[in-house]
Amino acid sequence: MFRSIKAKLLLFILCISLIPITAGSAVAYLYARQTLKKETMDWMTAVAESRKAQVLEFLTAKRERAVDFSSDGFIRDKLETMLHGEIDKTTGNLNSHLTQNKMPLDPSLIGIAVLDTDGSVVASTDEAWLGKDLSGQAIVAQSIGAAFGEVFTDRLRYSPELDTDGVFVSAPLTSREGGETIGVIINVFNPAVISDATGDMVKQARTIDFSSDGFIRDSLETIARGAFFYKRKAATDLTRHLIFEKT
Repeated sequence: MFRSIKAKLLLFILCISLIPITAGSAVAYLYARQTLKKETMDWMTAVAESRKAQVLEFLTAKRERAVDFSSDGFIRDKLETMLHGEIDKTTGNLNSHLTQNKMPLDPSLIGIAVLDTDGSVVASTDEAWLGKDLSGQAIVAQSIGAAFGEVFTDRLRYSPELDTDGVFVSAPLTSREGGETIGVIINVFNPAVISDATGDMVKQARTIDFSSDGFIRDSLETIARGAFFYKRKAATDLTRHLIFEKT
């Protein structure tokens, strides 16, 4: 009888003592989970904002490149010559100029096309483009009706002539004499350079990403699946790690 009462009393004391331990472990776990979630979201937001800035910087630079090319006197003069009927030799000269003098200026360029006001490609860095009618493309129609210095950007899309995806940027070509629109220049850029530009930043960000912290992952795994004693110790160690190492 006495032993039974003693055993029940010990069991009761043990249960009472486990309550604060269990509560402490739960609090530590919730704190660790919330901290991990917040830091991960902060990191993802930072990466997204940085990538957005990189994309805008990329597009701004490519629009400026299109304006630069549209001011090229050789391109404008040769296009006018072609519009007056001198096609054969002039086409070869303009193709060479685009390939040899313009393409090397920007490593992200994958193609350049010069169009007349009807939207037909009269010169290009790629023979597959020559003679193609691109008048149905929005950036062509917009450029033909635009003034010098205006630029238009198309969405990322596949080009069957270049057999690759690209970002299309166009600008009107104007006569150096009267300033009237005589055609359009289209630059096609490789979108992969955006990923290349942000790759290092992402890798650096991941070095401080809480979700990649091995100690945190191991501790949470122990809390989720380990025996009670190990859960308590893991929760305590994790809380200490978050407070003193991560804040």
